[in-house]
Amino acid sequence: MNNSTEELKIDIVDPDEDYSVALFQKQAREVIADIHNRNKIPVLVGGTGLYIRAVIDDYDFSGIGGNQYLRELLFKEAEKNGSGILHKRLSEVDPDAASKLHPKDTRRIIRALEVYYFTGKPISSYQRVRDNIFLYQTIMFGLFMEREKLYRRIEQRVDKMINLGLIEEVRGLLQRGYHKELKSMRGLGYKEISAFLAGESSLEQAVGLLKRNTRRFAKRQLTWFRRDDRIKWFDIEEYGGLKKVAKEITLHMKEYFKVYRKV
Repeated sequence: MNNSTEELKIDIVDPDEDYSVALFQKQAREVIADIHNRNKIPVLVGGTGLYIRAVIDDYDFSGIGGNQYLRELLFKEAEKNGSGILHKRLSEVDPDAASKLHPKDTRRIIRALEVYYFTGKPISSYQRVRDNIFLYQTIMFGLFMEREKLYRRIEQRVDKMINLGLIEEVRGLLQRGYHKELKSMRGLGYKEISAFLAGESSLEQAVGLLKRNTRRFAKRQLTWFRRDDRIKWFDIEEYGGLKKVAKEITLHMKEYFKVYRKV
């Protein structure tokens, strides 16, 4: 980021606070409105496809409630029997939602089941989307590289996270009372290191699991975004690195918004 770029909505939730895509949608749209009022262009950056589409597309989460007790029961069932059982159950009550979720995406499978059991309606009925029609004047870019190189970078990043103090960070959170059953503590990195600190695995096993789980997460991200034909893709290697890709994207943005402002 350069000095003229303001980063927003980073580090805004405590580990024991419940956070959802619906809340993110509301907050992000408020920020976008504020940026527009200042005659600036917001840039939404991220890797979680549902959260991005919830902001830029016509997703409607009104009326969706939740139940913490039910959620915990489903998590315990997933831990005992595997998330595949829950995914199969979801496919019976909400095949549309199930088709969009990986069988190992435990958290989102449970959320979909929670909504169904709590409201009697499938979560897909709330997520009404006008396909390929943006709520905002939007241009989308995606970055990719050869898979083996991407996986090597992921593994290097995990090693760097360990060296920069991930273990100490997780230990500190646990000591402050943020137990490993919290949704935030089941995220990538926190879950694997929590298991190590609880004596459930060796450090080598925890790091290996974190690398594997991050690779799988990246694969799911790419699969999600590849389905969206509105995205213009850039091969990082083909352009000779991130700086050159950034320059090319900047040129595309300038041309796009120049044309848009003439309309």
